[in-house]
Amino acid sequence: MILAMSCSGILSLNISMLSQFIISDYLFFIMIGTVVLGGSVGIVFGALVKYQSLLAGFLHGIVGSLTGNMLGIVVKDPSICSLPAQYFSMIDQNILIFSAFGTLLVMITISIVYYSLRV
Repeated sequence: MILAMSCSGILSLNISMLSQFIISDYLFFIMIGTVVLGGSVGIVFGALVKYQSLLAGFLHGIVGSLTGNMLGIVVKDPSICSLPAQYFSMIDQNILIFSAFGTLLVMITISIVYYSLRV
């Protein structure tokens, strides 16, 4: 169950955050698409272990997708959270930092899960 929860949550968070960075138009359709994709990723990871963990993977996939969407939107437009105006000059740098950190987090999570399955 932990495999389904951790992998689906982190992977769907990163996918939805990167899709918000790449595609700036059609916010509503991107959110719907990434939530469906996150739920399906959770179902795939949940079906690998036992069917009891299918629901947990599905839920964490959806929550990770919604969190990644919110994070991507706030990084692209800091005025949503009333952040100071100096953050507007660092949008490109923040997008690069968050993309690299998310990709590193996915690689670390997958490698730890792979190691735990081998042991």
